[in-house]
Amino acid sequence: MRPPRLLSAASAGLLAATLLGSAPASAADLPSPAADLPAFASASAADLPTPASAADLPAPASAADLPSPVVAYEFDADDLSTGVVTDSSGNGLNGTLVNSATAALVDGANPGDQAIQLPGGAPTSNGAYVQIPKAVLDGRTELTVSTRVKWDGTTAPWQWIYALGKDNSRYLFSTPYNGDGKLRTAVTVNSGGAESQVTGSAALPADAWKTLTVTLGGGRVTTYLDGAAVNSTATTITPAQLVDASTASAGFIGKSFYADPLFDGAVDDFRVYGTALTAAQVAEDFSATPPSVTEISETSFNIRTTIGTPPRLPASVPAAFTDGYDRNIAITWQPVDPASYAQRGTFTVTGTAAGTTVTATVTVIREGELTIDLGTTTGAFHGGAAGTLYGLYGDGVPTNNLIEGMNLRTVSTKAQDGPQHPGADALEVVKPLADSTDGDVYIYMTDIHRGFPYQWPGSTPQEKLTLFKQKIAKQVDQVATLDPEYQDNIVFVPFNEPEGNMFGTGEWSYNQVSWLNNPADYFQAWDDVYALIKGKLPGARIAGPNTSILFDQVKGFLEHARDAGTLPEVITWHELSHPEAVRDNVAKYREWEAEVLPGQHLPININEYAFNYHTSVPGQMIQWISAIEESKVDADIAYWNIDGNLSDSAVQANRGNGQWWLYNAYGQMTGDTVKVTPPYPGQNYTLQGVATLDTGKKQARAIFGGSAGAGYIRFTDVPKSFGKTVHAWIREIPWTGQVGDSAPPRLIAEQNLTVVGGEVAVPFDKLTEASAYEIVLGPGTKSDRTTAVPTTWSGSFEAEDATYTGGGYSRNGPEGSPSDVSKFYTSGGFNVGGLRTGSDGVLDFTVDVPKDGTYDLSVFANSLNTFDLVREQGPTNVFLRVDGTAEQEIFLPLGYKWVVWDHADTTVKLTAGTHQISLAARSIDGLRSTKGDAIVDRITLSLPNPAATSDVYEAELASLDHARTVSGGAELGRGSTATFWVYSPSDAASILDFSVTRGSASVSVNGIDVGNSRKVAVSLSGGVNKIKVKGLSKGTVVDRLSVRGSSVLPAVTYEAESAVVTGSAAVVTKSLASGGSAVTGISDASTLRFTVPAAKAGTYALRIRYSNPEQAVATHYNPDPLARHADVSVNGGAAKRVLFPHSFHDNNFWELTVPVTLRRGQNTLTFSSSELPNFDGVTYASDDWPDVLLRSQYAPLIDKVTVAPYSAAVR
Repeated sequence: MRPPRLLSAASAGLLAATLLGSAPASAADLPSPAADLPAFASASAADLPTPASAADLPAPASAADLPSPVVAYEFDADDLSTGVVTDSSGNGLNGTLVNSATAALVDGANPGDQAIQLPGGAPTSNGAYVQIPKAVLDGRTELTVSTRVKWDGTTAPWQWIYALGKDNSRYLFSTPYNGDGKLRTAVTVNSGGAESQVTGSAALPADAWKTLTVTLGGGRVTTYLDGAAVNSTATTITPAQLVDASTASAGFIGKSFYADPLFDGAVDDFRVYGTALTAAQVAEDFSATPPSVTEISETSFNIRTTIGTPPRLPASVPAAFTDGYDRNIAITWQPVDPASYAQRGTFTVTGTAAGTTVTATVTVIREGELTIDLGTTTGAFHGGAAGTLYGLYGDGVPTNNLIEGMNLRTVSTKAQDGPQHPGADALEVVKPLADSTDGDVYIYMTDIHRGFPYQWPGSTPQEKLTLFKQKIAKQVDQVATLDPEYQDNIVFVPFNEPEGNMFGTGEWSYNQVSWLNNPADYFQAWDDVYALIKGKLPGARIAGPNTSILFDQVKGFLEHARDAGTLPEVITWHELSHPEAVRDNVAKYREWEAEVLPGQHLPININEYAFNYHTSVPGQMIQWISAIEESKVDADIAYWNIDGNLSDSAVQANRGNGQWWLYNAYGQMTGDTVKVTPPYPGQNYTLQGVATLDTGKKQARAIFGGSAGAGYIRFTDVPKSFGKTVHAWIREIPWTGQVGDSAPPRLIAEQNLTVVGGEVAVPFDKLTEASAYEIVLGPGTKSDRTTAVPTTWSGSFEAEDATYTGGGYSRNGPEGSPSDVSKFYTSGGFNVGGLRTGSDGVLDFTVDVPKDGTYDLSVFANSLNTFDLVREQGPTNVFLRVDGTAEQEIFLPLGYKWVVWDHADTTVKLTAGTHQISLAARSIDGLRSTKGDAIVDRITLSLPNPAATSDVYEAELASLDHARTVSGGAELGRGSTATFWVYSPSDAASILDFSVTRGSASVSVNGIDVGNSRKVAVSLSGGVNKIKVKGLSKGTVVDRLSVRGSSVLPAVTYEAESAVVTGSAAVVTKSLASGGSAVTGISDASTLRFTVPAAKAGTYALRIRYSNPEQAVATHYNPDPLARHADVSVNGGAAKRVLFPHSFHDNNFWELTVPVTLRRGQNTLTFSSSELPNFDGVTYASDDWPDVLLRSQYAPLIDKVTVAPYSAAVR
């Protein structure tokens, strides 16, 4: 029970004004509410949501206005053995005490009061909690939760003091200690990724009675501690939305809707009011004098704004309070004269916060102004952002072209022969990685277990650790058998996210004690495992602690490891929230390191970063790259989806999406990074970038992106060695979907720019938020020749803006956004469904095009490959027509999840003006209809430039090894090389035309020598091809490489159903196979044999059209498709093993090119397969894990093969 209230209404109102500020003189000068902060936002004070101004809050109320609570649990008269928690409000909403035997009544917050003591523990334990009746929330438009709590300080994250709502999709909660170790309140009606979050400056103070109050209403959720506002954020959610008709209760006291630890502490006076109390009422309800401000943390701010835009002045500032807990308090700013920001320059604004004067220095810039200071170096280029978790499946998936072209530095992956997922075995991917880039493999040694959290066997803690150490010993012994050249590419990661797995509180943990609260067991296990690894391989590198975030306890880990002599060679943790957290936490760690390990500077690998909203999207990923490169650390893109695709970078085996081309551009940077000042430095979801200067090459490179609107990219202090003009290549790297193939960056312009005052600038009228951009500068050229841009016009048209007629329509979304990063990026935020089996739907897009021509059209769409309506046919067919005619049937792409975008491509003839492009579920004649189910994001149209007759790759932009750029090209010495990453839309022949202006050179294509002719026809692989030009004489100069399609190499196709099938292999009907049939069941003694003639002996391209539908049952959010292999033998010789990635369905066919050597005359090509053994060559995964599909015994389904000469000189 609470004592009488001590504040008068007047004093309560005065206190509210002091804490939250009064209305500013000019509302236009205040920033908008911080509702747009991303989910999982950093809890640093600078990133906290800003509190409302006093004008946003209800007026102070008198004590008489304090309403009666809807429910009140005082625990004073309760008999816990009855399981009933009495509601003293008079509304009869008694609570139900679950597991009452583990609860106890203890002294309450005030003398003579009682409180309920909850024991905490794992979510599956018998710890007590209280269930609250549903009527507490029914029909409420506002509410206030007020409770007194005495948390015991157990630092197992995410103990919920209370959970109000339906389940883990709709809730309001408060936790004393979130994943960042801070007080957190959040509300959502669309799961965790869409939370509106209010985060404190630190954890809830432990071992003391504290009054925690949360108000929800008036468009905001606000947290108060002991009557003083901590922070606030905007939300549109009402309490009634947290439940529905099927909801059984209003939630719990002491229990989370997730599998989080139970609350460990005492609760007294739990009340829910049916209105959002005012600040004055909250202070009255506290029944004591709230804490007050003693000091504010900052008195000066640096702010940036664009010309004509009022500055977003900070609405609040962190302040110290008399109770020792920092809170945000409001700032009141003086009005700002619009003339101050009417042009570039700086000015100062004055304000007050809790009676203290504060100032803001405002810098006015052009919209999208990003300045690159070529005269200020920030260190050697590192390239550390090019890493991936589970990004390699095995040798060939992805190809070495994609690995090297991305300049992949680090790969974190599972323990060899581990059952965590199919593929991605550490010792099977180390060779392709090391051979391609000399990159390092980080072995997640815990992934020798199944499940996540890891299913750690053993009946006692000691038995668990003993069994794990046996598995670690085996892993180290396996590494010891590698050739020494590959052993030094291995880094051991003994524990992954120990606080949520082996040394957390969960069912499978060591002893249900979190190391964050009591680290003794974890530290001992770390020391034991460290000694085990070093005892077997003294030179081994070990990484840790590999926590899910950079917990404050990592500092204690460093201190222990230092004292115990078990310091890891690499420090690792994860960053999955937003890019700015990288900068903040690397800086925090370096401060700890300077204190704990003076003189040492350990390498860092943030070996999981980014979320679904970010991955595959160049405009999002450039923001992560800029933070990681600025911090000079390594980092691995997280594994949210399928393995073997470079963390949403690779498409099929040898193609890249827009993200891959971004990392290709990033990987070609050399020299030193230079200072980049973006419009809003370090601010998430704004224009950010990275730039380098290589004085030896005389080349500057910049990649940037992340915002829409205008852009103005300034290069200052341009080296005089570049001359009075610089030559600029300006390219866009667009988003093409998670599994959408992408051509190389699109040339926007190539031009000479005059250097004025040491500066050049590149303006953009309109940047695309999802795109990244690249600018490369070199010395100006004397020639006026420039490369023709590939398109003269392009447009994008959203499905949600199109007109739908017929049944079954759905407008789906919102999808991923900065406030819900767990969902996938979708253009416009929404997509449309309705085109499915049995539908009569038509989706009409109105488009306007500038001129007559044949336009390239792409439909961005998706179908879930395992969905019931999709199972039979695979790709969903729809009927595309222009203005009701010119109908063509197209097949929309499959994906491994819903909202995973790809694009179906075709061409349409349009005249200048307005047209209607339709996607229909029935053909015009009514004889054909859609089979399947698809969603559509958008369509894009582009008009090819007739002047762009070939694809041009400039030598200055190639990857140069012991070569340098010169005016008009690249100069190669004898043996030095220029590598071009050349795109081919299909597995087909092209003519490579090399402009060698001086000297001579030899050429190899995908590792195969094709001679030294300056014009050569080559069978290119679909996707990315590695074209290497090597200088044969001193001073060889290469200007450019031109590529155009050609039929000069004769190709012959052989259908699989016409080949020789042995054993149980069989011909099956497949509607999308080229001849209507394919061969399946190739395994063990069941083979497929083709007979093919060759006009002469030599190297040929074998193009294999295949499908691979095999997929394991997933244990959590990662789908588990399998790659299949085929052993291809020519004329009975040694077989070449080829790995084929999953194609999402057995009726979805892809092509893969394999070089083979044929003799003149008849040749046999035999396809066979069988389950491959484990690393020891003796045991098999199917024996070790009979219920888990880890290695396939089958080759893919084969549709056909096409054979063509690999290359030939062309005049």
